[in-house]
Amino acid sequence: MLYFAVLIASLSLPGVFTFASFLSYRHYSPSHRGVLMGISAIFGVAGVVTVMVIGGYLFDSWDRNGPFNLYFILILITLGMVLYYKLTKKIK
Repeated sequence: MLYFAVLIASLSLPGVFTFASFLSYRHYSPSHRGVLMGISAIFGVAGVVTVMVIGGYLFDSWDRNGPFNLYFILILITLGMVLYYKLTKKIK
């Protein structure tokens, strides 16, 4: 079961980046799209590296499910932020 969860998480992460890039691409001005997409990609990769290091530490020192719990918490935070902005009509 753990291997299945690793497979799903590994396959979903690139999709999250692609979807986030697509959503933000619509709001960038045409003259700044390339630079802003590059900055977005840099922060995305830095986030992955940071979360993987923290997840590895949690795996070694706390629990084998630590990285998955961390990923789940981050997904819940993201979902909460999206719902908040959607419900307050800041996203149209």
